[in-house]
Amino acid sequence: MTRVEQYLRDTRRAVYSCLFVVPLFIVYEILALSLQAFQITNLRNGADIMMRNMAGFIGLDRFPILVVLILIGLGVTAGYHQKRDKVEIHPSWFLLMILESSVYALILGSVALSATNFFLTIPHVFTLSQTTFATDFWISLMLSLGAGIHEELVFRLILIESSLYVGHSWFKDSPLNLDYRNAAIALIFSSLLFSIFHYVGPYGDIFDMDSFVFRTVSGVYLAFLYLARGFGIAAWTHALYDVFLLTGIL
Repeated sequence: MTRVEQYLRDTRRAVYSCLFVVPLFIVYEILALSLQAFQITNLRNGADIMMRNMAGFIGLDRFPILVVLILIGLGVTAGYHQKRDKVEIHPSWFLLMILESSVYALILGSVALSATNFFLTIPHVFTLSQTTFATDFWISLMLSLGAGIHEELVFRLILIESSLYVGHSWFKDSPLNLDYRNAAIALIFSSLLFSIFHYVGPYGDIFDMDSFVFRTVSGVYLAFLYLARGFGIAAWTHALYDVFLLTGIL
């Protein structure tokens, strides 16, 4: 096995994905708490709020309980899979994963725009954040990072894996194979819900067919990345895309 093949195989595994998203999650939480402490904004990513509301039913929404539980969950999952799969951790590979995610983020807008223009004619790319960029840079940055970690957690990790599990149960496919039919259903279903999510709630956008199709196509793009390269790469790609859009790189 070549070094490249080993990199692609190992960084697809859960241990690398879990460790890779930890800095993204921590920076998002630090920004959100800092902006709240200075009474600048109480805004958070919509998917984050949705998860907090669900956690509130069992009393886990208070700080720092949920944050600590998420970090413990990521750490335990990483440790379990490292021991089970006997994966060696290469710190330098995390830098390569950031570079890889950056490339995917840079081409996401062009791919989604070209695909959307096949059905419609739209003049520009759209943000994938659930809340439109605010006038304050730090608020927008926080929302961008939150979109990467929380929306990918909900719409890719949880929703796609749940859809695959249901599809396997219904169609009796082998759990050892990624059945194309189930994967296609999970991919389309999660991408449609991902797009619809941007128009829900008090801070949701006003529905627009151009942005809806663009975000659906972007969801398909991110779902492909999730299935092929794992949760970590998909989360960082999503976050970096919004950051690049925010800073004018795209």
